[in-house]
Amino acid sequence: MIPVLDLKAGQAVHAVRGQRDSYAPVRSVLAESAEPLALARAFVDRLGARECYVADLDAIAGVGDHGPVIRALASLGLDVWLDAGTATAAEVEQARDVGAARVIVGTETLRDPGDLAGMVRTREGSPAPACVLSLDLRDGRLLGGSPEVARLGPAGLSAMAWEAGIRAFI
Repeated sequence: MIPVLDLKAGQAVHAVRGQRDSYAPVRSVLAESAEPLALARAFVDRLGARECYVADLDAIAGVGDHGPVIRALASLGLDVWLDAGTATAAEVEQARDVGAARVIVGTETLRDPGDLAGMVRTREGSPAPACVLSLDLRDGRLLGGSPEVARLGPAGLSAMAWEAGIRAFI
């Protein structure tokens, strides 16, 4: 099991059906506040978590990011699976720089499927974090950051991602 933190405006929020404007601070039996580090510490200390899926909703919406929070989460010893609207090789590198162990590439924000190959290459001899392709669907249809991505459909885009070297899909 991989615990999830959805981050918005510095807090962990409770996601409900993708309606991001109505997300409220999370309430949990694990921590007394919606402070992301308090929840992450509880994931580690009480649940024995070694990984955490983090959706940076501000980055996905293009209104900021939680880089310092991501770094702090990684410093707890968590392998952070970062979903921050990553759509280019440069953004994969930025995710690595803030401590992501895995970078989620969501079809919702992917504009050019040809960019997938560059996302899995190494930078200056250092391994890039593993990329995970998230197949974002609504009503059975692939959500794409461009018409080209949407036209490929789940099977077509998955095959293209596999050819590019991506080996993990959600």
